[in-house]
Amino acid sequence: MKHMQTIIALGVVVALLPFLGFPSSWKNIIFLIIGGTISVLAFHILASARAYEVPQKKEATENLAAEGYELENPEVVTAHE
Repeated sequence: MKHMQTIIALGVVVALLPFLGFPSSWKNIIFLIIGGTISVLAFHILASARAYEVPQKKEATENLAAEGYELENPEVVTAHE
């Protein structure tokens, strides 16, 4: 949640930056820094989301197998289905 709030705050800064009166060279540097930061934070969010989904897939497969279902391809089954 902290990463998402930071991304939103940086988005607001990006929206306001053209109106703050910074020189053009400063704006370019600030946009570069903010863009890189947003990219890194988005990567962290994606990585944590993927790490969270893997146990659910395995758990769903084990639950179905325990209930007596035969699975041809257990990788296809997810907890969201």
